[in-house]
Amino acid sequence: MVRTFIREKKIFCGDHYREVDIFGYTTAQKNAAARGKRSKKVQESEPKQKNLNDKNARRYFVQLGNLNFGDDPEALHVTATYSAKHLPRTVEAAEKEVSNYLRRVAYKAACRAIKAAGYATDPQYADKLIQIVENYSLTAYDGAGSATAPAGRPGASGGSNDTGGAGSPADGKGTGKMNASEFIKKLQDVVNNHATLYVMGCFGAPLTGANVSRYCGNHSYNKKADRTAMIRAAANKKPPVFGFDCVCLPA
Repeated sequence: MVRTFIREKKIFCGDHYREVDIFGYTTAQKNAAARGKRSKKVQESEPKQKNLNDKNARRYFVQLGNLNFGDDPEALHVTATYSAKHLPRTVEAAEKEVSNYLRRVAYKAACRAIKAAGYATDPQYADKLIQIVENYSLTAYDGAGSATAPAGRPGASGGSNDTGGAGSPADGKGTGKMNASEFIKKLQDVVNNHATLYVMGCFGAPLTGANVSRYCGNHSYNKKADRTAMIRAAANKKPPVFGFDCVCLPA
């Protein structure tokens, strides 16, 4: 005999908004749910399942909107403004301040995006990368340099140990040096559009040209026959494969 149960599901979005679902399910469905995770999908979802997924996604968006915006005490949305004492004199001045603020915090979102893309296995990777940026005040280089490599210097497809940025500044103040935002953008581009390989002591260099022999011999780990073979197999691909170690930044 098939038994049917009635289940109630409540979704609270703060104190002022709540959704309630009441639905029935059978003994067979209950037992199937108790077996654990469902098997990996091997074929495309049916149209009716796609429609249901779309409906649920839209509903979730509404729930997020009700939780994060409005007058609810638990709302997470914050509207920043100025006190009368610090109010900018012009709209242009206010826009400049907002732009500068967003530029200063953008690196945090970029670091978390790199982690979300699936490259790093350390759950604290994004926080550690952000800590490095802050400890060494790397945002001070924002706006001071250019990502354009000077004449005669190889870029991302050449043999130097860089990711396409310019050389070190002569005055130590960032002139001609890739700024932090450009560096993070290049890392994100590598994650999204290039294959990567674990290479000890490599922090985002393309495995092309002289970099290949360099990283086959720069560390005892890379000198192992299996690791050397992997580096050479990834060498001089188009587009290039990029090498990273678990830190991704020079010490």
